[in-house]
Amino acid sequence: MLRPLCRFFASASTSYRLSLSDSRVNEVKAFVSRFSVAAIPADRLETQFSRSSGAGGQNVNKVATKVDMRFKVQDADWIPEPVKENLIREQAARMNKRGLLIMTSERHRTQAQNIQDCIEKLHVVIRDAAVAIIPLEPDAEKAERINELRAYDKERSMKEKQHRSNAKSQRKAGRNDY
Repeated sequence: MLRPLCRFFASASTSYRLSLSDSRVNEVKAFVSRFSVAAIPADRLETQFSRSSGAGGQNVNKVATKVDMRFKVQDADWIPEPVKENLIREQAARMNKRGLLIMTSERHRTQAQNIQDCIEKLHVVIRDAAVAIIPLEPDAEKAERINELRAYDKERSMKEKQHRSNAKSQRKAGRNDY
């Protein structure tokens, strides 16, 4: 089972997981299983280039290697609707008013490497938004441990109730001694 790369994504959409039907969850699982970097259509991405900041000598001053990649999430018919909604919710800080998701890269010294880096970042973000929707199912060992903890909690609760009951009955018994 694929897990989100960032724990924040997993916790941010926990309530959203509960509202999906089984057919939608299966649709998202199928999307995650076939989704790859190559599946992102390059013709749907807008790229702009500018000069990078930081070290690099004369190369920084001469060559526009920084990449700003923009992607219209609502127009992506190849992404399932629940994933789009989750992506918009989780990546609100990276989206502008027109609904474009903006990815930037100036990590490398060439435009081609920075374009590839942006596409990989986009892949990770979309994949994490999709994986965060899929309900996590515990394995047999965890399920057994959960049942043990529930039984222990129930037993502890019953002991506390019995203790409170005994304390109250002790108080009632003492009232008749005048």
